[in-house]
Amino acid sequence: MIVYCSSDWHSSPHELSKSAKEFIDKAKVDADLIVGNGDLFDLMEYDWKKFVDCKAIQELKERLEGKEFVYVAGNHDPEKYVRKIIAGPNIQVKRREFEVTLMGRTYHFTHGHRWAIDWSWLRKFSDILIVVVPPLYHRWLKWQNRVSPRKLKEKEEIEKYNRKTGLIHSAASKLAEQKDKVVIVGHTHKPWFAGDWESSLMYDDGDMLDSRTYLRIEGDKVERLCLDDIRG
Repeated sequence: MIVYCSSDWHSSPHELSKSAKEFIDKAKVDADLIVGNGDLFDLMEYDWKKFVDCKAIQELKERLEGKEFVYVAGNHDPEKYVRKIIAGPNIQVKRREFEVTLMGRTYHFTHGHRWAIDWSWLRKFSDILIVVVPPLYHRWLKWQNRVSPRKLKEKEEIEKYNRKTGLIHSAASKLAEQKDKVVIVGHTHKPWFAGDWESSLMYDDGDMLDSRTYLRIEGDKVERLCLDDIRG
């Protein structure tokens, strides 16, 4: 069994992102299962109702061509609302995590924001933010964007972001050790792995915005690939 995994497409309702389309086109001809590991659609940045029967969702369904797809919710796409906008016999939606075992090795997929204090706290109030007071959320989101990895300029801000990233990677690695599983996260937009060359514990699949990286898993082997690679 071959599994492909990517996260952080951050597509709007208007169109599925170009990188997401490229990833799906590569995955569906090789993989038995595709995992979208959170933040595929920005349901908390736009009015979630704009995603109902929208172009981006239709493009995803058509592009998959019936390939089995597991959608693990992230911080931008709470599971409750993902279920309202996407459904299909080949699509599963998971609230927090998904696991699959290949050749005796268990892979644990989770978006990773659970270990980021700000997003973990905010997620508890996602219903209020999406439905009742979206302007307050959007104001907070703009503040967050000032320290996003795509806009960081100052050394102090870069170090601050790296500390947050490190906390997520450390917590995911600790879970992997405790549960004897390979933990796969997104959220940080930073492709990474932890462990030794023979037995890695944790992988960060990167994103479809900047790094354009994803994971290919076959049995007990994990490859981190990039859409810009000849092979990828």
